[in-house]
Amino acid sequence: MSNGSKRCSRCGEVKTLDEFSRDRSARDGFQSACKECRRLVVQKWRQQNPDKVRAYSRKYQQENAAARREYNRQRRRNNAEAVRQQKREWRKKNLEVVLEQERERLRRWRSLNRERDRAAQRRREAAFRLDFPQRAREKSRQSKQRWRARKRDGQGFRVVAKDVRRLASDTCVACGLTADSLDHIIPLSRGGSHGVGNLAAMCRTCNSSKGAKTMTEWRKANDWLPLGSLPRRKDRADGAA
Repeated sequence: MSNGSKRCSRCGEVKTLDEFSRDRSARDGFQSACKECRRLVVQKWRQQNPDKVRAYSRKYQQENAAARREYNRQRRRNNAEAVRQQKREWRKKNLEVVLEQERERLRRWRSLNRERDRAAQRRREAAFRLDFPQRAREKSRQSKQRWRARKRDGQGFRVVAKDVRRLASDTCVACGLTADSLDHIIPLSRGGSHGVGNLAAMCRTCNSSKGAKTMTEWRKANDWLPLGSLPRRKDRADGAA
C-alpha cells in the first residue's frame, strides 16, 4: 500500500489513513481495522451485553460526577440553541411524561408551601371575581350544585359555559316559551346528578312550579299534558300550581 492508504483487516477494503484510529504499538502507527468496522464491533458487543454497559455507565458516572456536571454545563452553554431545540422536540414526543412531571412538581411544591399556595389561590380568586363577576357567580353556582348532588348520593359533573349557553338558548321544555333558567330533570334532592344529561331548559315560572317533583310527577299534577304544552302557572285558568 502507498503511504496514504491501508487495507482494513476486517472488511478488506483499501481506505485512506484518516479512516483508521492511531495505535502507537502498531508498526505503521494505525490500527489494523478501520473506524467503521471497529464501530460495528463495539455496537454489536453493546447490544449483546446491556447489563455490562449499564454497570460500566453507572460506575463511570459515580466516579466522575463532578466532571460530568461541568462538562454538561459547558456543553449547554456552548450549544444553547441546539439544546433548547432538542428539549422542545423531546417534550413534543413525550407529552404525557412531561405533564406528569409537571403535576408531580406542583404537588411537591404545594406540600412544602401550603400557606403560600393558599394565599396565591385567594389572590387569584379575588382577581377573577373582580375581572369576571358573571363568570365567578356561575362558577360558584355550579360548585354548589355539584356539592348538593354529591350530598344526596348523586354525581356532580363539571358543566362548561358552552353547554350552559347551549341549553339556556333552547325553549322551555314545558310550555315552549323562551327559557331563562336550567332545571334538573331528576331533582338533586331526590338523588339526581348535576350534569348535562340531567339538565333541561325551562322558564323560571315552570321551573318554580315543578319544584322538587320529577318530570313524571309534574306532568301527572298537570293532567298528563304533553311536554311543550304545559300551561305556566300564571296562565292557568284555575290558578292551581
